[in-house]
Formats: sequence, C-alpha cells, structure tokens
Amino acid sequence: MTQTVEWVFDARGEAWVRDYWDLMTSAGLASLALHTSPSNRPHLTAVVCRRLHDDAVDRLAAAIREADPRLTGLDTRVDGLVLLGGRRRRALALHVVPDVGLLTAQAWLREHLVRDDPGELTEPGRWTPHVSLARRVGDDQLAPGVAALGELARRPLRLARLRVFDDERGVLWEG
Repeated sequence: MTQTVEWVFDARGEAWVRDYWDLMTSAGLASLALHTSPSNRPHLTAVVCRRLHDDAVDRLAAAIREADPRLTGLDTRVDGLVLLGGRRRRALALHVVPDVGLLTAQAWLREHLVRDDPGELTEPGRWTPHVSLARRVGDDQLAPGVAALGELARRPLRLARLRVFDDERGVLWEG
C-alpha cells in the first residue's frame, strides 16, 4: 500500500495542465490524459509513504480549518520541463519552482502526517516538485514529447486544495 498527500490546482491551473496532456496525446505520445480513472487529475505530490498516521485526515482538516497559511492557497510557478526516473523509462513533467513557502508546507506535511516508511524522494532536500505529464516515456518519445509541448511559458499555479490518496482505495479525503 502507498499513501500520498497531494495538492490539486484551481480550475484554471488544472485546465492548463490537461491541455498539455491533450497536446501530447494528439502528437501520439504517452500522456496522463490516457489514464481515465476519476482520481487521475493534475496534482503536485507532497508526501509519499507506506502509511500515514491513522488520524492524518483529521490533522490535515484541522490545520486547514484553522486557516494555516502554510498548506493551501499557495501560489507557485512552473518553469520548464524535468525528466525523472531511470534509464529506460522516465516521467516527463513540468518543473515546479520551489520557494520557501512551498518547501515549508511540504516539510510540515511530511513531519505531521507520515507514520511509516516515508518515501526518500520526498525527503526535504531531495524532493523535486513537479506535475507529471507522462510516465514510462521511452527514449524514442523524449524528443517528440518535448517538441510537442513547444515553448513552455513560466506559469503561475495556485495550489488550491489538498487531498489524501491511497493506491488501493483511491481518494480518501479532499479539502
């Protein structure tokens, strides 16, 4: 089992990312647009772990109710592409530029919500904030994928809400 805490974007940001998914699909490339599960939506993963605390959703909801400015309504920006993963299959993603606010929020989420086996790639100092466009991209799709995306503009994104996701049970909470 894997559980995650993710930011989802406001409607404008979500539509913008979906447009990039569609561009890749139109070019005949792998894209997350092809993953049609209702839980598949553009997001920024903050925490990955084997298991969150049993009361993680309550902790998160309480912090949001108290209008903790570290957690939601954050403004961030995309600036270019990033390739993640191994030598044969990679993820092509939009690079989210980390600022102090984003890094502080991510560290808070990891510290207060993770119970077991925190993913090493979300450790403070190792986390690469990104928005996935395509996974399992082969070498033969890298150049066409980048070309299909054209010139990426620096773009602001609003991290509107948080959600808790479980790979076996789906979305557990969004608020």
